[in-house]
Amino acid sequence: MDENRKIFERISEVNNAITSDVPGEVPYQFAVRHSKENIKNTDSVSYLLIACTVPLIIRTLSHEQGSNPFRLIVFTTMLILVICNTITVALMKKKIIAEVNGDSITINKKTYHHSDITEIRRASLNNLKIISGGKVIATVSKSCDGCIELVNWAKQCGILIDDNGDSYENVQKRQWIMVGVLTCGAIAAAFILYFLKHSLNT
Repeated sequence: MDENRKIFERISEVNNAITSDVPGEVPYQFAVRHSKENIKNTDSVSYLLIACTVPLIIRTLSHEQGSNPFRLIVFTTMLILVICNTITVALMKKKIIAEVNGDSITINKKTYHHSDITEIRRASLNNLKIISGGKVIATVSKSCDGCIELVNWAKQCGILIDDNGDSYENVQKRQWIMVGVLTCGAIAAAFILYFLKHSLNT
């Protein structure tokens, strides 16, 4: 919960920077990266998946349960999710989303002058899209390290920021709605697995 609170506060600070009439101070050089709170939350999902997978591994590898197709499907799916999530966490730790150096920004090893950036546009799930020539060249979470600096840099360079900067309360509300949607999705998935189990056993 402490990580979530820090994420809410970071997003709120970015929104305050967006709505501020005066851009804040901007370092000559800075990088935009995934925050340690986001990485920790993603990593927690991986540990949760591993904890859920261990009993399935034991039951699947046991002689009397090994032939059960339902357990084999669930075990394979969980294993794939664990591997994908572990890779995602490793990439998040290393990835530099954007790097600003004076009046230019480098994204995916390609450098753009600030005049090449058309706008920074609001996206879903508290993200910002960096647009160049009508094309999205990067998506940045407002909870990323360096996002406030990115917003202030864009303002100093005269880049349009198409975002109204929600309040802290609205940020929390949207995040809890997202949690509710994910919870409902997990419940729906559980029902699907339940019916799949019965259909495979009949």
